[in-house]
Amino acid sequence: MLRDIREELAELEMCLTGYNRRIKSFFQSNEMCQRIGQIEEIKPITATTLVAAAGDKSCFKNGRQFAAWLGPVSKQHSSGGKARLFGISERSDRYLRTMLVHGARGPGTVCWKK
Repeated sequence: MLRDIREELAELEMCLTGYNRRIKSFFQSNEMCQRIGQIEEIKPITATTLVAAAGDKSCFKNGRQFAAWLGPVSKQHSSGGKARLFGISERSDRYLRTMLVHGARGPGTVCWKK
């Protein structure tokens, strides 16, 4: 039984290695992934996930709209110079937000001292 489990783990390891190669290849060939990857603590998996989830950048008028879609900023319904902010949305991909949070917690990030 242990031999079967070891063989199954070896198969899974080979599959994982293949998937990592494919992600790295896509990351290196995609200009948008390369630009996102220049941000500190954003690795190839996070960059490719972000590009896949958000799609074309022309869907968003500005960075604020993208951030509102992503979820960590409040929704905004403003007109006539009066800003109306609502609660934080969680409409986008939970997995993507989790990856961004873990990247922000990674080694080398700045922690504010009290």
